[in-house]
Amino acid sequence: MEKKLKNRFFSAAIVGTVFVAVLTSASFVTADPGKTTGTTLPAGLFLKAAPPNAIDVGAARKAAEEGKPIVIRGRIGGTAKPIADKYAMFLVTDLSLALCKDGCADFCQMPREQLTANTAAIQVVDNTGRPLKVSIEGVNGLKPLTEVVVQGTVAKRDNNFLVINAQSIFVDSNAK
Repeated sequence: MEKKLKNRFFSAAIVGTVFVAVLTSASFVTADPGKTTGTTLPAGLFLKAAPPNAIDVGAARKAAEEGKPIVIRGRIGGTAKPIADKYAMFLVTDLSLALCKDGCADFCQMPREQLTANTAAIQVVDNTGRPLKVSIEGVNGLKPLTEVVVQGTVAKRDNNFLVINAQSIFVDSNAK
C-alpha cells in the first residue's frame, strides 16, 4: 500500500513538472489558474524596459485621440479593486494624485471629479476588440498601487473616460 502511494505521488510529481515545463516554454503567459477561463495573455505583453515618451494619465485624457497610438505612465488605482477579477482590465491614475494615508488604492480622500479627470482604463483585448477573459492581477507583479507604463491604442475617448487597448505593459517594480 505504501509503495502504491509513493508511486502515485512520484507520477503526479512528474506530470506536474512536465505540465509546468510545457506552460513556461509556450508562447503565452497564464494568470492565476484559479482566476482563468482558459484564455491566455499574449506573449510579449510584459516588457522588461519602459517604452519611451510616456505621458501622464491626466495629460493623456486631454490629448488622446481614438484609434491613435499612445504611451502613458500611471499608478494602478482609482477604486477599491482597480484590477478586474475575470478580465484583463485595470484602472490607472495620474502619478500626481496623492496617495491615501491608509495606503488604499481608491483615493478615497480625492474629490470624484479630480479622480475621474486623472484616471484611464487599460484593457488587453482579443482580435475582436473584447477584453480577454482572464485575470491579469498578480501577473508580472501587477497589483494595486503599482506604477506601470502602458503602450497601446486609444479605444474610446470622451469626456467621461479614456480606454486604452494595451499592446505592452511595463511594471515598474522599482518605483515608490
